[in-house]
Amino acid sequence: MNLKEMRYQVDVPEGRIRPFEERILSSGMCDFALDMTFATLRDSKHITYDCGGYIGAGEMDLSDLRKRFEILEKALISLNKAGEFFIDRDKILLNTDTVFYNPKYKNVKLAYYPREKDVIILDNVLGFLEALGERTTAQGKSYLDRVAEIYRNNNCDLSDMIQGAGELRRELFLGDKGLLRDGAGGYVQI
Repeated sequence: MNLKEMRYQVDVPEGRIRPFEERILSSGMCDFALDMTFATLRDSKHITYDCGGYIGAGEMDLSDLRKRFEILEKALISLNKAGEFFIDRDKILLNTDTVFYNPKYKNVKLAYYPREKDVIILDNVLGFLEALGERTTAQGKSYLDRVAEIYRNNNCDLSDMIQGAGELRRELFLGDKGLLRDGAGGYVQI
């Protein structure tokens, strides 16, 4: 699903978005999601996303390792914020087509698109890491693969993933050796 090719409009089968989710997402108060408008068409919901000022992660040059980890960390923070608005984070599709970056303000928003079936957050994030790895250098892919391995082996929850991505991003900016927090509160060398 490439939103740009679809002119930032999609149709979702009726019932996949609950009425309270539609009200919350169209209110403009959700700082984790792109602004959205909804229209009901026969047996589906037509969604239009306002992407003004944002670039899809799939359209960006992600060869810079620091930029990649900035987007990863901020996408995870946005995913976490969805829970504050009672949006089921397991339903949110997280990939390079649904993550948008604003270069002026350096923030990330998600294009909320509900999955057909819930997926645990870890699998969702691992899929996003894999998609980011497809758009990078061999060194960048090895970093992302290592991060995915740490997340998988330590059964990290979302807050651990956010903290680990943030710590690694800061260390990349400082030029230190990469350490990533594991699920047990310790650190793992990457």
